[in-house]
Amino acid sequence: MGKKAVFVNMGFDPTASLDIMSALSLASGDRLVVVYPRSIEESPRLRSEQARGQVRNYISTLRALGRDIGYGELELNLENLSEAIESLLTAVKSLKGEGYSVYFELTGGTRAVTILMMLVAFWFADYVDEITFIIDVTRDRYRMPVVSPIQVNKNHVRRVLAVIASHSSVRRREICNTLGMSESSVSRAISELKRGGIVEERLRTVSLSERFNVLSPIFKHLDTYLADLRK
Repeated sequence: MGKKAVFVNMGFDPTASLDIMSALSLASGDRLVVVYPRSIEESPRLRSEQARGQVRNYISTLRALGRDIGYGELELNLENLSEAIESLLTAVKSLKGEGYSVYFELTGGTRAVTILMMLVAFWFADYVDEITFIIDVTRDRYRMPVVSPIQVNKNHVRRVLAVIASHSSVRRREICNTLGMSESSVSRAISELKRGGIVEERLRTVSLSERFNVLSPIFKHLDTYLADLRK
């Protein structure tokens, strides 16, 4: 696996921040980017600085143990959302261009920053490989893949994906019969989805890849939704 850059939505609680750090499993060559909101009030600003100081100390400890981990901080001005989005997107594009796989850790932090990171992940899925968050009810940490709407928006691809998402597994012939499409058209659509890692195929039986199973309700309803918009 190549080097990864993890963008962490940083809150004011040093303990929570360190819990996130310990769960990231950063290795030599990886990079951590702490994303936090600019604050003009003294108390939040001091708490934010304290939390980031704890993280810097943690990274220094890992480096002393032989893990060469890069570190950076990204302050977002939430009084100007266009500027904040531009700053976040520029940082992500830069690291992606340096060959990093980009991960967004959305646990904790500021809700507005979470929303901005989700927007960037959705609209620029080619730049963001995965998002991670903690489910409040179960406290489980969950990873979710990011897929570009552009990647699945071709008509045949979208329709084939909807059929696959509606079944645990389905044969190519069944997809052809369901959609009234030729085998060559179905084959091209499946090849497109396989290139994106969205589906997998064994013995001409197609299913969603395990990491994309969680998105099956979206895939299943996407074609109907877009068809309704065209009416």
